[in-house]
Amino acid sequence: MWIYFERAAEIIAAQPVLPASILLAFLVAYSIVSLFGLIDLDMDAPDFDFDADFDLGSAGGFGMLTFRWLNLAQIPIVIWGGLFTLLWWITSAVLWVTWDASDYQANWWTAGLLSARSAVIGVVLTKFTTEPMKKWFVTARYNAEMLLGQVCQICTGQADTDFGQARFKTDAAPLLLNVRTDGVTLKKGDLATIIDFDQERRIYTVTAIDDEVQADE
Repeated sequence: MWIYFERAAEIIAAQPVLPASILLAFLVAYSIVSLFGLIDLDMDAPDFDFDADFDLGSAGGFGMLTFRWLNLAQIPIVIWGGLFTLLWWITSAVLWVTWDASDYQANWWTAGLLSARSAVIGVVLTKFTTEPMKKWFVTARYNAEMLLGQVCQICTGQADTDFGQARFKTDAAPLLLNVRTDGVTLKKGDLATIIDFDQERRIYTVTAIDDEVQADE
């Protein structure tokens, strides 16, 4: 059994695999911390207006088209980044075991090139892996203005001025919003009205709904 752990440790610490291993460790730590509610998981896809005409000759237009092609505009960055990290690590490890290790000359320049190659493959794999997921996320049809005045439901243990998340029902998968209250403390399951949106922090401000309205809902 111990020999398998040693072999796994060798793969994880191999120079071309190490960058992906570090990022994977960060992802695992981030996920564990988020489970305890110490940080918000932003499961909302980015708010971008892709209806505008892009100038393909400009770097900005090309960048936006690339952003959309990779599904970064439709898939929450937490999910996209998590899949990319996992696929990058798997690609690095598989290529190291099956191909790279046999004639690898230990130096950081070669390691960087091999790691970058695996990262590019990981990006492409992530694009095709997330392709069928686009229909699960409908954020592109909902912007902040459309959500103002709408009702959401608190889904964390509580929501206050420092922390909270809420679900907003849609025709498809619900949107998971990072929220803060206007001073009150709401508990899980409470309904709230969205009254403001902080574009920089991507956080919605919500206020409590009257008990009578809660009962009707």
